[in-house]
Amino acid sequence: MNTSPFTGALLLWIVPELIVILLLAACSPLAILNALTPPSTRSVTEGAAYGPLPRQRLDIHVPRAPASVGGYPMVVFFYGGSWNRGERADYRFVGEALAARGILTLIPDYRLYPEIRYPIFLKDSALALAYALTQAAALGGNPQRNTRGLAKRLQAVGVPVSVKLYARVNHLTLIGTLAWSLRWLAPVLDDVAAFVDHSQEKPPGSAA
Repeated sequence: MNTSPFTGALLLWIVPELIVILLLAACSPLAILNALTPPSTRSVTEGAAYGPLPRQRLDIHVPRAPASVGGYPMVVFFYGGSWNRGERADYRFVGEALAARGILTLIPDYRLYPEIRYPIFLKDSALALAYALTQAAALGGNPQRNTRGLAKRLQAVGVPVSVKLYARVNHLTLIGTLAWSLRWLAPVLDDVAAFVDHSQEKPPGSAA
């Protein structure tokens, strides 16, 4: 059977694409998102120690774009997993998404059940946050740019808070919308970046 040059070229394009799709299908959803993440938007320091134990490590995603006056806004991202599973490497796409918007991003691991029990998870998280605050200047960040508390508590004392609800995502898929391939589901990245930009315009201690 004869095939045209166009058909042959089309097959050469389709077959590798199908191979990639099949390989990705065998991976976890998070691995797929990481595999589709562009590498050029930030520099990454992996495994920085915020404590002496093996799980007390974090990755630092620094934007390649120059910091604004005062330093990069900062986010410390704690992944979920019912306190018994999870790895910071699974969330490289989160670091890329935020760093691409000029946000210095730290993603820590923490000790898990059954090695430890509640509230040790929170103590590890507090250590990671303390590391971010004490190392902010050295990393080029501004520690004043962060969320001050839960929305209801802020509203209860008269502080205006904007609550965002997204119809097409739930608590499991919400974080996935930070990956470029799923951003069509909800404007989560746009809203997070806008919040961080707005917060840096306010002096420390003022209303959000």
